[in-house]
Amino acid sequence: MKYPFTSITLFPLLRLFIRKVRGLENIPKKGGFIIAANHESYLDSYIIDAVIIPKIDKQIHFLSLKTGFGIKLVGEKIAHDWAGDIFLEKGKEKEALDEAVHVLKKGGIVGVYPSGRTSKRLRRGKTGAVRMALRAKVPIVPVGLVGTYKIAPKERRIP
Repeated sequence: MKYPFTSITLFPLLRLFIRKVRGLENIPKKGGFIIAANHESYLDSYIIDAVIIPKIDKQIHFLSLKTGFGIKLVGEKIAHDWAGDIFLEKGKEKEALDEAVHVLKKGGIVGVYPSGRTSKRLRRGKTGAVRMALRAKVPIVPVGLVGTYKIAPKERRIP
C-alpha cells in the first residue's frame, strides 16, 4: 500500500459512506489509464482513492485547480507532494496536460473530472481526458459517483 497512514485511517472511514461499488473488474491490471468521473463533492477524489487504490496499489494523480484549496500554501503542498495532484492553472493548461500524459506514459493513473468543477447536476464535459488518452495511448475508465453531494456539499466543510 502506497499510503499506510491513509489506508489505516481515512479509507475505512470513507468506506462507511460507500453503499455499492460495481465494475471494479474493468480496472486495467497493467499500464496507465485515466479515471474520468462526475464531480459532486470535495470528497470525490478521496472516495475514488478509497475504492481503487486498495485494488491496484498505485497512486492516482488527480488534475485539480490550484486555487481549489482553502489553506493555499499548506493545502497545495500536501496535495502536490503527498497526494501527487497535478495542478491546472489558468493559462498553463497545456503544461498540466503534458505532465499528466508523462505520468500516463510511465504507467501511472490520472484522475479527471471532465465537467471541471463540482456540481449537483451532471454537466457537459471538456475534452482534456480524451486528448490525454489519445496522446498517451491509454484507456479511459468511466466512474459514476452517486449521492456524494448529499454527504459533503461544496457549502459545508464537515461531512
